[in-house]
Amino acid sequence: MRTTITPPTLCPSCGYRSDRAISTTPESPPLRPGDISVCVNCSCLNIFKDDLTLRKATEAEIVSMMEDDETRHILQQAQTFFRKRGLLQPKVVQH
Repeated sequence: MRTTITPPTLCPSCGYRSDRAISTTPESPPLRPGDISVCVNCSCLNIFKDDLTLRKATEAEIVSMMEDDETRHILQQAQTFFRKRGLLQPKVVQH
């Protein structure tokens, strides 16, 4: 697996702060804008923007992700793991 340091960013859904991304396999290409991210706190699906901060995935993007069997399987595994583990921190209220 490959770890990439990113600019500090907040999950758009739960406010969890992150500053890195970890690939799903050792063969994964380097992180780039448009790549998918699963929040380690709330397991929502996000997309890396041009500056490698996060934005919430649109419904159309989620539908597209789920159409690819391999992508769907990887995302479901990650989401199941994070949900079973539970929240790392409660939702942060953003003002």
